[in-house]
Amino acid sequence: MGVHQFKIGLESVAKVNWRNRTVLDVGCGDGNLTQAILTKTRCKRIIGIDIDEDKIKRAKNRLSKEGVSKMAFFVADASNLDLFKDSSFDAVFSNIAFHQFADKKASLKEIFRVLRIGGEAIINFIEEKSEVRKQMEKIASYAPFDKFVKIGKGKGKKISKEEFNKIARDVGFSKVISVSKDHTFWYPTVESLLAGYHNLDVTFPELKKLPIKLQDLLWEKLRQEFLSRKTTKGFGETWRVVFAHLVK
Repeated sequence: MGVHQFKIGLESVAKVNWRNRTVLDVGCGDGNLTQAILTKTRCKRIIGIDIDEDKIKRAKNRLSKEGVSKMAFFVADASNLDLFKDSSFDAVFSNIAFHQFADKKASLKEIFRVLRIGGEAIINFIEEKSEVRKQMEKIASYAPFDKFVKIGKGKGKKISKEEFNKIARDVGFSKVISVSKDHTFWYPTVESLLAGYHNLDVTFPELKKLPIKLQDLLWEKLRQEFLSRKTTKGFGETWRVVFAHLVK
């Protein structure tokens, strides 16, 4: 998990009281934030799930190395949490992952199901696509790239705060509070800004269909676009993040 996502996650739990609570982390990645949540909130136990097997392997390696007995990690899809019985958790946490879920309503239904009555869910997600993604989609829509790929569908599809609120109420949450905030992150070089997007399996799987030469050309065009935006602070990227607090 990137440093910015990590900071957003910790910010969202700054005032929660999860002491002696059991928590589910949905979309936990490699588990580094999961462990920080355990320490920050002093919860009794936290279980992380992620659909990515490699990330869960890294999370489990973290357990074996650091010997943390209060954490566990499993491969699971957010829309199907059959690993857990109804009302299994006091709280559910999900950070910068919900907008990537293929079936958002089914995922919220499952989160609702595994929460105990009165339990709370904290879900942070990106409301607007990142500037990098927006520009990548724009560049890829022109020749010669448009003959090979179409970016903008599937993973990373945005959801508005209003759409999220409606789904949350529809699945049964009694309390739905969400706030949008703009977060701008600054990088010293354009390479450091773009570095987090080069894992095509996660960020732009469509680009793998491009011949290697066209992949290189597209990345160079993207690099030049952001070079033209340099400020005295460096290279900025703004995300609009929704901080949602739900109560069952």
